[in-house]
Amino acid sequence: MKRGVTAMQNAPAQMPNNVAGFDICALAGGKSEQFMDRLTRMIVVGLMVCAVAPLSLAQAPISKISPQYPIRAFNRGEEGWVEIDLTIAADGSVAAPKVVAAAPPGTFNKAALAAVSQWRYPPGAEKPQTVVLTFSFLQGGAARDLIMSKLGDAGRAAQEKRFADAGKILDDLEDDGGLTLFELGALERVKAGIDYRQGRFADAARRYNRLLEIMDTRMNPDAQTGAVESLATARVNAGDFTGAINAVDRWRPSGEGLSAELNTMLASIRSALAAGRPITLNPAP
Repeated sequence: MKRGVTAMQNAPAQMPNNVAGFDICALAGGKSEQFMDRLTRMIVVGLMVCAVAPLSLAQAPISKISPQYPIRAFNRGEEGWVEIDLTIAADGSVAAPKVVAAAPPGTFNKAALAAVSQWRYPPGAEKPQTVVLTFSFLQGGAARDLIMSKLGDAGRAAQEKRFADAGKILDDLEDDGGLTLFELGALERVKAGIDYRQGRFADAARRYNRLLEIMDTRMNPDAQTGAVESLATARVNAGDFTGAINAVDRWRPSGEGLSAELNTMLASIRSALAAGRPITLNPAP
């Protein structure tokens, strides 16, 4: 029997309606894929103290050091992760590393930035390359190492579109049970991305919603914004327009941080629903 956090049921799906003249495909198409890709990259992989998942294996470093686990966080038993965006210069050095998401916010940022600033990549690139890395800080020992390694394998399989392989790894982990909230969140990210890429938008929406419920206040605000955007977009693609509105009203009622495209789309949907006008999804160009 599968164990974990029980997700709330989605709001009832709405029949498709039509907002005259509004191009909804900006969020229903490529934009939502960007949000999903970013969330999928945020899974953690590898070792107990620190793990790094390069966006592309072709961008693997030739020299790297691991971050030092902050003593205060270690003594308190705190665990977490840091996602860093950086640029690889022509000489292979790391330029302008910055934290784009972290949980808990601020706890491990300094350690991760100090380490990655000393990394070196193969020189000779014709132009600077952007890489997104995720460092994890864990204290769970060998059992946790194995789980995180399997989550990393699943994430790589999903990125390579080997969805059946990724799904089997994740199902086995879920069946085994005993996952921490952090691990459950990583699992839901990958499963949501797989569902979305395969056009199972309602399933993807349920998983993004579950991810938000699992992580709740543990998520960095930027990471939560990405999850809310992905949830709302998946529900729109599934034709659940009321559900998309409810998701934003629940998780980000002020709309702060959400993209202008999403806020515009939701405003049009609200207007159409209030007026009883039909809404349809325009096909992506």
